[in-house]
Amino acid sequence: MNETRKERIHIPMKTQRRLLVECGHKCSVHLCNEKTALEFHHINGNPSDNNEPNLIVLCANHHAMAESGEIDRQACISYKERLKQAKPDETLKEKVEREGISVPPEDPITRAILYLGQKYMIWRYGKPNASIRREIVALFVLMCLCFAPFFYVLWFLRTQITITWSYISAASTILGAVLLIVLIVVVRRRCPNPRCHGYFGIHTIDCKEVDKRVLETQLETRITTIYRNTYQCVYCGYTYTKNEPITEVISKN
Repeated sequence: MNETRKERIHIPMKTQRRLLVECGHKCSVHLCNEKTALEFHHINGNPSDNNEPNLIVLCANHHAMAESGEIDRQACISYKERLKQAKPDETLKEKVEREGISVPPEDPITRAILYLGQKYMIWRYGKPNASIRREIVALFVLMCLCFAPFFYVLWFLRTQITITWSYISAASTILGAVLLIVLIVVVRRRCPNPRCHGYFGIHTIDCKEVDKRVLETQLETRITTIYRNTYQCVYCGYTYTKNEPITEVISKN
């Protein structure tokens, strides 16, 4: 009986092709996008059992973990079931609705900018959804002026930078970065509804992680996470959805 279990039988090409199509030609482990060095793992540990329900496609790393028991049989079955639930032609929206992961919708800095912006709109215009094009232009000019000392020190005083200029450059650069963040929030959070076009009224009501891509090089690991963000205008109630990537770079040095 043990000898039969240890006997390995070649997996037919038709079966291999169906398994690769089932997993989209990548590792079956969720969020692992490895597409090279793919191997076929026998879930029940019997290499002679080439029935499709007993086979799963794994990358070399996850295959070794499955062989050692670090990824147990039940986990492999769960990954296999997950593949059956997915559709080959599934859109990103359908994927989110099926398995989207909810994450905190808004960061504290953005919340503070939107809150202060609404207070300013009411104080300045008496209503929260007025046009503020002049303020945006002034904010852009002020931001450029704040970065000016930094570039002045960087390009013109490389060999004779004084402590005073270093402090001025550092302080103005920090202020310019803050104004840049404010400018980005103001521009990106304008209501796209042509009947509204209100500022500071677009809030994130839902944020879901829909995909993650990992790209490794010899120097760094680049992780790109795609979020499906749903926004709503507090003034007119207009709701829209955008898929937005966020990239994190981890140095290996």
